[in-house]
Amino acid sequence: MNSAQRIAQLEDWAKEDPKDPFPPYGIAMEHRSSGNIEEAINHLQRITTTFPKYLPAFQLLGIIYLELEKLEDAEEIFTLAKQLAFEQKDHKALGEINGFIMQIQTQQYD
Repeated sequence: MNSAQRIAQLEDWAKEDPKDPFPPYGIAMEHRSSGNIEEAINHLQRITTTFPKYLPAFQLLGIIYLELEKLEDAEEIFTLAKQLAFEQKDHKALGEINGFIMQIQTQQYD
């Protein structure tokens, strides 16, 4: 199955259960892996609005911004993700997010 087929399948799943954040997240991941970064960002931004408690979308969006060296955007998203991880008591994610924030702050002062 190629990326376009996986995206089509995920879109069908999203239509079947519009309250499930995973299919749109999967679409964003497919776009990212196929190099369509802007489309991945667009999907992730929609997910963070539609599913404001879906932590993986915030994390992936922050990572993409970090990779693009959009440090202010990355820090803003990771700050929101950090609050979500704290509220959800997700210690693993909290540690990862804190690591990304430290990486951003180190880059800003270099």
